[in-house]
Amino acid sequence: MDMSEPVAVLPDVDRRRRAVASALGSLRIEGIEIGADARAIADRYIAGEITVDELVEENLRLTSG
Repeated sequence: MDMSEPVAVLPDVDRRRRAVASALGSLRIEGIEIGADARAIADRYIAGEITVDELVEENLRLTSG
């Protein structure tokens, strides 16, 4: 790795937004669309209000009924 070249570092919110977009894209490829409740959880994660572990827990709780 050439350390003389600048490296772009994404702010946390951009990194989280890209991670969610990637996950949602993967779901869409599989023919799965998420509902408003799951999107609200994802938005809270993007905003930094919850951790990725909390995102997973809340989505599991949401889908388990």
